[in-house]
Amino acid sequence: GKSPTIISDDYPLDVAAGRIAQGKLLNGGQACIAPDYVFVPTGRR
Repeated sequence: GKSPTIISDDYPLDVAAGRIAQGKLLNGGQACIAPDYVFVPTGRR
């Protein structure tokens, strides 16, 4: 499926990036829950 990742306003982006990468790389990205795209709040960089 297409699994979104949503980052909240107050969550550190560096931590989120690391965890998203871990989730995507798990099982070579072939897991059905591997993130496919990320929603980041407007104004966050």
